[in-house]
Amino acid sequence: MEIKKQKPEFVFANSKNLIFIYGTIAILIFFVIYIIVAIQIKKFDYFSLFFNKLTTNILFTFLSFIHVTILCFGIILILIAFFNLNPKISFYPDRFEVESFLQNKKIINFKNIKNISSKNCIITSGFFKTSKKKEFRIFFNNSVYNFYLSYPVECYFDEFEEVKNDEKGFLLRDYYASKETIEIILQKLQKDNSMNKIFLPAEFKQKK
Repeated sequence: MEIKKQKPEFVFANSKNLIFIYGTIAILIFFVIYIIVAIQIKKFDYFSLFFNKLTTNILFTFLSFIHVTILCFGIILILIAFFNLNPKISFYPDRFEVESFLQNKKIINFKNIKNISSKNCIITSGFFKTSKKKEFRIFFNNSVYNFYLSYPVECYFDEFEEVKNDEKGFLLRDYYASKETIEIILQKLQKDNSMNKIFLPAEFKQKK
């Protein structure tokens, strides 16, 4: 009798789509520049053109290096997105599973979670750090893999931590989820073991 593989209730991935878009744009820029230059010089053999000019034209060599760097940068970003180097977190009725490319799967059973904590954050961005948005974070503290889920809020904070937007890199352990999703997860965690209850403020949803 074949045992059906259990499907996760929720899957959280960090910035994968955005990385893929950036990588695709970089590769498109590479080919657009290549086609424009090839039409101008009426020569589509890029590599022979590059090596012929390599020792005779320093400016061309420098521009070619930048051109190839754009391609490499795009390929790396797409590989990161394709292989999902950012850990993917799957939520099951009794555990979390953390999956990373070329790494062993990490399993966080509910009993491994020591406690749940929350934090109110104000994220600053922009050239003069004038743009600010509010975010509520739920931390799942454990000995296997610490991470947090967050969602945008629009409310007054008595206590908050200010976070710079450039600190939210795509390799950090932050994952967005809706308030409803977090409520379901917390209910199951609190049912499985005696977790502290956390008040969740209203989620801020932009008007479409």
